[in-house]
Amino acid sequence: MKRLRGDKGFTLVELLVVIVIIGILVAIAVPIFLNQREAAQKRAVESDVRNAIPVMETYYSENGVYVDGQYGEDDETPGPLEITTSDGVTLEITVEDDRQTYDITGTHSALAGDGQVDYDSTQGGSVKWTDKE
Repeated sequence: MKRLRGDKGFTLVELLVVIVIIGILVAIAVPIFLNQREAAQKRAVESDVRNAIPVMETYYSENGVYVDGQYGEDDETPGPLEITTSDGVTLEITVEDDRQTYDITGTHSALAGDGQVDYDSTQGGSVKWTDKE
C-alpha cells in the first residue's frame, strides 16, 4: 500500500514487531532480575549471621557466658545483645552446654521455607546458605 504525501508514522506491522521484541526482552530480563534478588536476600542472611558471631564472642569475653535471643523483624523482646539485622532477616540464637556454646540460625521472610543459614560455635568455619529439601 502506498502512503499518501504527508502521511507520516509507523504501520501496524512495524508497531507489532516492536511490541514483540520488547516482550521477548522482558521475558528474558525478569527471571534474571528475580534470581539476582533472591541471591541478594540469601547473602544478606549470611552476612547478618557472620556479623552476629563477633558480637557473641565479645559478650562472652566480657561476661563469661553466651546468651539466647531472637533478632530481626518479629523481635518484640530483644535480647541483651546489640544485633541489627537487614530487612526481612531473622536470627535465632540458641545457647547450649551450660551457656558455653551457641548456634545461630538465620532466615529471610521473603525466602520462607527455602532454606536457612546455620552456624555452630563448636564447629566454627564458614557460614553458607543451605536449602531445605
